[in-house]
Amino acid sequence: MALALKNSVFLHVQKTGGHWVNDCLVKCNLTEKCPIDHSDEIPKECENFFKFTFIRNPIDWYVSRWRCPHHRGRCWWNGIDPTSPKFNDECEVFKLKLDFLDAQNVNEFNDFNVWMKRILNCSLVQKNNIGIASLYMQRKINLSNFVGKKENIKNDLIKALTLAGEVFDKEIIENNKPVHVSQILKPQISKENLHKILILDREIIEKYKYGKCNFKLF
Repeated sequence: MALALKNSVFLHVQKTGGHWVNDCLVKCNLTEKCPIDHSDEIPKECENFFKFTFIRNPIDWYVSRWRCPHHRGRCWWNGIDPTSPKFNDECEVFKLKLDFLDAQNVNEFNDFNVWMKRILNCSLVQKNNIGIASLYMQRKINLSNFVGKKENIKNDLIKALTLAGEVFDKEIIENNKPVHVSQILKPQISKENLHKILILDREIIEKYKYGKCNFKLF
């Protein structure tokens, strides 16, 4: 279920700063601390509320999604330890789906571009002719009255809450520290993968004026 506040609804796109936003909302007494939910479902009583979401540069989104399990030091959704020598064999038992965003094997876990190649060619991409990053973001964009950017998250959160008529202390947001920040270095991205991202996620990149960002190519 999407997160309902007093006058608005926060629609969370994973890997766009949602934990930080949620932390701000709790500290501003706009909601109680609860697990982050990526659902598109809006409570019936909130259907006419002001709705807001956040997006980020699709290129950066892919990198963040790949790094996520690494910096949290966790196993994958099915309990398999990706650093285990038996990881590949155990994955076969679980029969992971090719559209699933977590690594399917050790090579994908260790090499961003190997993982990225599958993600950019999975059936969801082929069916919709749009990148996975854009697919996730567009669902929330279509439901929202305001779309903020992770790259400008403090100012955009203040703007969203103000437009929604929420009562809050903006200094709490301005002074709130980052949460869940990955310490894993950004991987190099291949020219082939970058080129495909720029094609598949073109609409989001152009509409929201995103550039290529500062990524190393090889």
